[in-house]
This record gives sequence, C-alpha cells and structure tokens, in this order.
Amino acid sequence: MSKFKKTLKVTVPMTIVASMGFLVACSQMKELKEMHDATTEMRDITKEMNQKTKEMGANTEEMKGSTKTMEQLTKALSIKTDELGSLTSELYRAAKQGTAMALREEILKKVVSSTSHVEKLSKAAKYYMAFEYQIWSGVGPDTMESREKLASSAAREFIREIQRFTPADLEKISPVVITESAHAMRAAAESLPAGEEKNTALKAAAEADSVSTFNALAVTMHILNPIQEDLVEGKKVEKLSMYSMIKHAILADREIDSGRKYPTDFPGYVGEIRSYLEISRALVIARADSLGMMALARCSPLAVAKDKESALGLLFAKWEFQTQLSSKVMRDAALFLAAAIEAKKFLKDAGITPPVNADFSVKKLLANAQISEEMKAAREAVKSGAKVSERQAALAELTNHVEAFLTFE
Repeated sequence: MSKFKKTLKVTVPMTIVASMGFLVACSQMKELKEMHDATTEMRDITKEMNQKTKEMGANTEEMKGSTKTMEQLTKALSIKTDELGSLTSELYRAAKQGTAMALREEILKKVVSSTSHVEKLSKAAKYYMAFEYQIWSGVGPDTMESREKLASSAAREFIREIQRFTPADLEKISPVVITESAHAMRAAAESLPAGEEKNTALKAAAEADSVSTFNALAVTMHILNPIQEDLVEGKKVEKLSMYSMIKHAILADREIDSGRKYPTDFPGYVGEIRSYLEISRALVIARADSLGMMALARCSPLAVAKDKESALGLLFAKWEFQTQLSSKVMRDAALFLAAAIEAKKFLKDAGITPPVNADFSVKKLLANAQISEEMKAAREAVKSGAKVSERQAALAELTNHVEAFLTFE
C-alpha cells in the first residue's frame, strides 16, 4: 500500500504541470506527450488501486470472519472458564462439607462416650464448631445466600440428632443428671444379679446418660467457631449459633400462628426448627436449669459434699455460698448464672412455662440459699467506689448474679 501512495504523490504534481503547459502553449507537443503519459500512468495506478481495494475488501471480509470466529472462541472459552469456576466451587463446598460432617460424627461419638461432665461439655462445644456455617468465610463461593443455606442444613441435622438423646417424657430432663450420675447409675445396675430389676436399672442408666448428653448440648449451643467470631468482631456478619436459631424459630412461631407473618418471611432454618418446637423449648429450659446447677456446683456446699446424703441435705437446710474460692471460679459461676438468667428471661418473654418439676432440684436448693455477710460487704465496697482486690471484685460480681438469679420471677 505504501508503494502506491508514494507513486501517487509524485504523479499528481506532474499532471498539474502538464495541464498548465497545455493551456499556455498547446503547440508544445513534448509537454502534451508528457501529460498523456502521466494520464496513462494515473489510469494504470487507478486500476491497480481498485484491484488492491477489492483485495482489501476481501481481506476485510476475511478479517470479519476471523473476528467472528475469535468472538465465538472467546465466548466458548468464557463459558468453559465459568464452568471450571463453578466446578471448583462445587468441589470446594463438597470437600468442606464432607470433612466437617465426618468431623461432627466423630466428635458426637466422643460426646456420648465422655466419662466426665466437663469432658462432655468440651466435646459438645467442638461439635457445634464443626458445622459448615461456622466456618463460612465470606470469600468466593461463601456468599450470604450460601451461609443461610448452611445454617438451615445445620438446623435440620441437629434437630434430628438431638432426638436420639431426648426422652419420650420431656419432664425426665433434669439438670441434676450429669455424666457422673449416669455412670454411677450404670455401675449400680451392673452390680445387680441378672433379671428384670437389672434390665430396668440398666435401661434407666442408659436414659440418664442420654439426658446428660442432652443437657451438655443444651448448655453449649451458643458456642461459635473462632472463624465466625472474627467475622462478627469485624462486623461483617451477625452472630449465628444454634441457640440464636432456636430462639428465632420459637419467636417466629408466635408471629406465624398469629397471622402477622408467613413462614416465607423467615430464614430456612426457622422452618426446620419449627417442626420440632417441643424439643426446641425443652433445650432452652434444660439450658437455663443446667447452667444454674453448674453455678451451684461451683460455689455452693455441693462442691465439697462428700456423699449423696450431704448433697441431699442441702434441699432441706439453709446454706451459704462458699466464698473461699479463686477469682476465676467465682467469675465462671457468675457467667453461668448470667447465661441462665438470659435463658429464663427468654422463656418468660416467649410465654413458655417450664414443667413444675423440670427445675425442682435447683429451686429447692436456691430456696435455702443465703448470701453471706462477706458477699454483701464485697458488693458494698465495689458500689462505694473503694479500691478492692481482684478477689473482692469477683465476689461482688458473683453476689450480683446470685441475687438476680434467686429473685428472678
């Protein structure tokens, strides 16, 4: 193409000069011949340019075809890339779900087989941490929609698993039934001679062991995985635990029954839990009672009771909370009581009345509880703004929670 442009630039001035010569002196044949030659050359160049233009047109059409083909290839590649991304996401979800599910199954077996209440609580906490919604990252395929789906799946799985440990008579769920007491019942049953009595005792021991697992799962259902805690602290998501989902479902049920809202107005996990509301309510009741009993076990004479008779005596005689405890033990007991009060308040607000004998032992123990003078003094010192020791501060905190728990209506 550059060759033709160059020739054209030289030829056009020559044509102009020849034309001027013809107008000035048409008798000069030499100049006329030059004009003729230039015109002929221009014609040849024009023909050649037309041919090249046609060739360029053909090339352009070919380029259009190539461009279209490239577009199709690019589109196909994009589709393949999308498919690959989708496949990668599915593999990621499947791998994460498979690993988490296997881990939960293994941990739940350990919850059941635990030989102490502390161990059972620890394993129960880890069980909740292993649900997929707990390890949701908010990155890539972990969208907000997927988080809700994972929560619904977790609720469905949990509410079905908990039925394994739920007695037919919900009133048999007692906060005094813990791992140690269930194992003691089993040991006593196994010492009996073969027969109906032994079979009955073994059955009761097995049921008690299931109730101890039910209580442990009720106490720990607020647990969050550290991965979720980081997201909550960063204000990227709202806190989501099995406990929060169960409370949401219980309250939503009232809204739906009243006609103010529809099932579709709530997340999927609400529908999963609403199908088993009796068990859900029983879990919250067991949580309140068990946490209260755990606090009493740490800071009442129960902690130092040497035998069953001494422990039972607390049901019929006045007693004071122990104050010769470490700051950590007292703060732990205060936290248990605070959580128990929160659960009781929720039950009250939701219009749920616990069975009369569900917290009978706790109520009897608390009816005889007395706040010691030392506890009152520590509380007054903190109220006055005086400088107090760490132990006095912990004792004052415990006193406030004990009083709130004792007077809760």
